Amino acid sequence: MVIESETGVAAASEPSGERFIPEAMGDSLIEAEHQVRYRLAAIAAGDRRVLDAGCGVGWGSLLLHQAGAAKVTGLDLSDEALADARRRAPDVRFVRGDLQRLPFGRATFDLVTCFEAIEHVPDPYRVLDELLRVMDPGGLLMVSSPNPDVYPPGNPFHVHEFKPSDLLAEVAKRFAHAVLWLQHGHIGASLRREGERGPVPADVLAPASSEGAVYSLVVASDAELPVLAGRANLVSSHQIDHLAATAEALAADRASIQVTWEQVAAERASYLAEHAAALADAARLSSEVAELRERVRIADRDRERAAADRDRALLLLLESEQELARRVQSLRHGDV
Repeated sequence: MVIESETGVAAASEPSGERFIPEAMGDSLIEAEHQVRYRLAAIAAGDRRVLDAGCGVGWGSLLLHQAGAAKVTGLDLSDEALADARRRAPDVRFVRGDLQRLPFGRATFDLVTCFEAIEHVPDPYRVLDELLRVMDPGGLLMVSSPNPDVYPPGNPFHVHEFKPSDLLAEVAKRFAHAVLWLQHGHIGASLRREGERGPVPADVLAPASSEGAVYSLVVASDAELPVLAGRANLVSSHQIDHLAATAEALAADRASIQVTWEQVAAERASYLAEHAAALADAARLSSEVAELRERVRIADRDRERAAADRDRALLLLLESEQELARRVQSLRHGDV
C-alpha cells in the first residue's frame, strides 16, 4: 500500500530545529530519517488504537491514520504545533499534554509511537513508565532516540540522548520482549521508468552497526513481537549534488558573519572605551566629591570653633558688664 503524506495544507509552524516540518524540510535526508520510522510503524498500525506521543505538527499521525489505524491520537506540548496538526489532519484527535504525565487512563492504546521526542524531556525514564501505563496488555511500543555517539552534538532542544544499548536496556526493563533497530543514513541510487512514483525495492549494501547508527529504535511488547521487515526511504541527492555551490554559499555566509563580527567587535571596543572613560570620570567626580566633603567638614569644624569662641567672648563680655555694674553701684553707695 502506498501511503501519501502530502496533504496540500501549508504549515503554520516555522522550522526552528525542534521538530520536523515537511513543507520546509522535504526532499532532504532529514525527511527520509523521519519518514522511515513512521512507515515502519504504519505496517503495524492497522485496526489499532494508536498514540503518537510527541506528534509535532501531526504529519506522522496522519500517515498512521491513512495506514488503517482504528483511531489515532496525537499528543504534543506545543499549542502552535497542535494547531498546525489539526489543520493538517482533521480526522485525527490531537491532545495537549506532557509526555511525563500522559492525560490518558491505563490500557488505552494498542500501539504507541514515540519518535524523536523522548530526548526532549527532563525525565525520559518516567516517559517510558507512562508509555507502558497507557498501553493495553500485549500492545506494541516503538520508541526512538538519537545516538549521542554519532548524532551531531549541540542540539539545544535535546536534554538526554540514549545510546542504542542504553535505550534497549531501559525498554527491556519494562517489557517481556524488546528488539533494537538501528537507523543509518545512506548514499544510494534508484533506477525507475520515466514518470514512475511510489516505493521501489531497495538493497541496502552497508551493514547495520550501532557504531554508525545515527538513531536507534526499540520495538517492544509483552506479547510476541510482529514480524517487521527493514525499510529504506530515499530522497533526491540534491544535498550532495551541489556541494560546491553549497560550500560557496557557506563561505559567503561565513564572510558575512565575519564582517558582522568585526563590526560588533569594533562597536564593543568603542563601548568599552566609552565605559572606561565614564569610569574615569566617575572616579574623578568621586575624588572631587570626597575633597568637597572634606572641605565642608573642615568648614563645619571651623564654624563650630568660631561659634564656641563667640559664645565665650559673649560670656566674658557679660561678666565684664556685670562687674562694671557692681563697681558703679559701689561707687554710688560710697558717695552717699
